[in-house]
Amino acid sequence: MPDAAIVFVDECHTSTSKGYQDVINQYHKKGSFIIGLTATPFRTDKKGLGLVYDDFVQPITNTELVEQKAVLPTKVYGAGRISTKKFKTKMGEFDSADVMRAFDVNNVYINLIANYKRYAENLQTIVFCQNVEHSIKTRDCFRENDYNAEHIDADTTDIDRDRIIKEYREGKVQILCNYGILAEGFDVPSTMCVIINCATTSRIKWIQGCGRAQRLFKDKEYGIIIDMADNWARFGSPESDIIVELNPDLKKKKEAGVTPISLCENCSFIFAANLNKCPECGWKKPIKTPKQIQEEMFVELTKKEQAEIKRQDKDVIDKANIELNKDAWSKYTKDDWPRLAPELISAYAKFKNYSYGWVYNQRKERKLI
Repeated sequence: MPDAAIVFVDECHTSTSKGYQDVINQYHKKGSFIIGLTATPFRTDKKGLGLVYDDFVQPITNTELVEQKAVLPTKVYGAGRISTKKFKTKMGEFDSADVMRAFDVNNVYINLIANYKRYAENLQTIVFCQNVEHSIKTRDCFRENDYNAEHIDADTTDIDRDRIIKEYREGKVQILCNYGILAEGFDVPSTMCVIINCATTSRIKWIQGCGRAQRLFKDKEYGIIIDMADNWARFGSPESDIIVELNPDLKKKKEAGVTPISLCENCSFIFAANLNKCPECGWKKPIKTPKQIQEEMFVELTKKEQAEIKRQDKDVIDKANIELNKDAWSKYTKDDWPRLAPELISAYAKFKNYSYGWVYNQRKERKLI
């Protein structure tokens, strides 16, 4: 290897791997000074970068980068209804087979197209998928809906990859689906939207993926992020400031939490939890009736009486939610059904005079029963 007084390691969150260590150790022996650069200075496997580096310098925060217009802010839409709570984890990441089973469903593909039409119609978009098969199916789904979409992965030939990326840069390709290729270092500023069409435990994948939409471009005010799972709930806004530990405590069961956020049940916009209504569309948070303390503690109610009380309480909540959402719901079509939060399904059914069978089918499709 050539002599070097200073060695720069780009995307240095990967530098704890054996391949990087072999190179870095040889330069250490030569007395070289090692400088690592990354936007995401942490690892999913919880290994600290203190294994390689002695100190950490953060010259600017994410908030400052946005304020100084070095990168764009984002609008994040938690538009998917896929929950990761029951996914197994392997090697620190969600089990790929579990995630694929959840995403490779006709209703999810329909929701994906509906979300794209609603939030990013005709905008240049990168889609991050769960695996190669999923990326190809996603591309085909967009094509079936008359969008110019392409797919690339590690096995795409150099000729095809160069052609597809060139056509994407030129705007001839509208939607670029991929697996494991475009997250780090890919720079096409005209990318207006990123769809996270997968579920991950990796904050790195989330931040790096979303970052593809944050490049400055003429007349571009923000990047649009469409999250098809609940990644937003784990990681928060992609431009949130990052807490960095070179030597994290491996005994800690959880990482530091994200700033509390809320999901708009009308437009799926992500906003600060301390706000009572969505700043994007004006939707107000549902009214939750507080549990009443029963004064007659020693009066035993029959099961029929208990059921009637529960029904009456639910009717009150449903009526309140109908009043809050009736303007938006009056415009809903079948394509909007997947966006209904589980707790609003019965209220929407009452508003539209749908039968219990419709409610049952909606809950069954979402695997709530």
